[in-house]
Amino acid sequence: MTDQEIRTAIERRDKLPRLVVISLDAELRSAYDKARSKAASLRYLARVPREVRLERQRKIVHAYYLRHRDKVLADQQARRDALKKPQRVMTAGELEERRLRKLAAQRAWAARNRDRTKAATRRHLDKVGGAHKTTWAIRNRDKIRESKRLQALKHYAKNRAACNARAINSHHKRRAAGGPGVSRLEWREILAAHGGLCAYCLVAPGKTMDHVLPLSRGGVHAPHNVVPACKRCNCSKHNKLLSEWTSRPYQPVAA
Repeated sequence: MTDQEIRTAIERRDKLPRLVVISLDAELRSAYDKARSKAASLRYLARVPREVRLERQRKIVHAYYLRHRDKVLADQQARRDALKKPQRVMTAGELEERRLRKLAAQRAWAARNRDRTKAATRRHLDKVGGAHKTTWAIRNRDKIRESKRLQALKHYAKNRAACNARAINSHHKRRAAGGPGVSRLEWREILAAHGGLCAYCLVAPGKTMDHVLPLSRGGVHAPHNVVPACKRCNCSKHNKLLSEWTSRPYQPVAA
């Protein structure tokens, strides 16, 4: 699709193909997200009558009040008491205790609303273009590398049996599928042929190995059936055929 067609589709709040959405720059992606969100809101408003929406909101507020009745009443009484007497200067210990209490509440809310938190984070990163993250990563490259190493060691120590079983299972699957296998040199050549990028979205770094024809569907573990893929595309494709996963035909890159 051309830029003009994409902008027209965004103005009409049409849904774009997934591969087109992935390839959008930060400005168009932000406009597309806003348009889709607006379209969803309009569909909801058109589908649900105003009386029903107000009733749902009332039930949500009432349910919260029933679950946290004591807390709500205590907060109301505290606000009334605060208006009656002057504010006291808090000590350093009290300030730290309040900070930790707020932090715990924020983490608890984020744990209950993981999808909303991820969506907000994604919108923020699309808006800023990841510039701040790249700058910080360059300044703290060693710190990031050491943190990832310690995190991997901690995960392996905690889940040693599961990690070993997963590695053995993956190895057996590749051997059972047949094929000459993929050496480290061949994998580096495949990565270089794709410029280190994901062979599907052509945007994110291709850090994982994916079989174009999945092993579970009759594919073999061989260089001609292996491409680099980002984690997002690899998990999304899973064991699907390309015709099932996307309408865009894969164009192999000559090594």
